[in-house]
Amino acid sequence: MKNIIILLISLAAISCTKTTEDLDISYDIPVVSGFLSPDVTPSIQISQMIIFDNENGDSSNIISELDVFLINNGNKYQLTTDDSIAGQYNCTNSFLTIVEGDEYFLELTYKGLLITSQTKVPLKPVDFEMSVTTIELDRITEETGGGMGPGGNTEEIEITWTTTDNSYYLVKYEYLEDEYDPVNETIEIEDSEEFVSFTSPPLQDSIFTIRPMQFRYFGQYNLILFKITDDYASVYESINQSSLDDLTEPVTNIENARGIFTSFNSDTLQFYVVED
Repeated sequence: MKNIIILLISLAAISCTKTTEDLDISYDIPVVSGFLSPDVTPSIQISQMIIFDNENGDSSNIISELDVFLINNGNKYQLTTDDSIAGQYNCTNSFLTIVEGDEYFLELTYKGLLITSQTKVPLKPVDFEMSVTTIELDRITEETGGGMGPGGNTEEIEITWTTTDNSYYLVKYEYLEDEYDPVNETIEIEDSEEFVSFTSPPLQDSIFTIRPMQFRYFGQYNLILFKITDDYASVYESINQSSLDDLTEPVTNIENARGIFTSFNSDTLQFYVVED
């Protein structure tokens, strides 16, 4: 989620101008990032998008000391600022819980302008399964002759769930071990974190496959299936379509501001990649 928030802020700043020569008008626009999910403390990140002239560089600043509210079933809950994360507002009221199927409204005022949005939390994914829970791979060393492939099991792993509509899903796996245990010891990987997790693009389907050769490390993994809203899926599409050469307006569902206020639900399985 953190990477999405950063990209949202960056894309919002880019979209307000077509070329660097046009950066002569200043904008003062809040950028909101909020992702609600059951069993997770609700939090909202708010930044200030400012585009300066060519002599200035920064394009976003944190906005603090706002009155930010979440509304559910007619009840209004004020969020409090997070002392450890600038620009983040958390709901510490124990009476507000995020419930699947419920609708939530965001409301805040910035310089006299009312900023609002809303989202409905998706239901939890149904019948989430994977074809195997243990993936066996050969360890590759100098003694075994090196090579690029993982060896061992080469059958694709099927991930399935039940869907009865056109809802969007994301499949993600993440490494749970504290230390990295490489499958191929002959290849030096500079940034291990880049290879220990994976997130699919949005899917309107009930099956996804993963190849064993994708896994670079032995150990335990989480496999997470996210059910996301249409707005959430549109964020990914907007990111993929936007570039410095072909600027497009980033997705926003915030009234009188930029950014995204959305929700998701998820289910988690665990699996192991072990030495054959």
